[in-house]
Amino acid sequence: MFYSEDGGKTFSTQRVRGIHGDYHAMWIDPADSNHMLTGSDGGIHWSYDAGKTWDFVNTIAVGQFYEVALDDEKPYHICGGLQDNGSWCGADPDADARRDCQ
Repeated sequence: MFYSEDGGKTFSTQRVRGIHGDYHAMWIDPADSNHMLTGSDGGIHWSYDAGKTWDFVNTIAVGQFYEVALDDEKPYHICGGLQDNGSWCGADPDADARRDCQ
């Protein structure tokens, strides 16, 4: 992310540091341009000082899965690749409830 303080004559990358890159969205509060939000493969970050410091919003469950697969086990397992954040797998959470119904 590039930042300019002179109307675009020069740009710097020094303003945005320590947060995940690969930005997909940015919002600047029209009532207070010091308040900004970014959305990236690494989640959501916000700033209240025009991007000098950023806080990671760790209270919202967001992710971008680029591939999901199932296996034939009983209970089945589901796995997915999370964009820039590894692969995650888990078992069918309702497997025990279904066994009780059969």
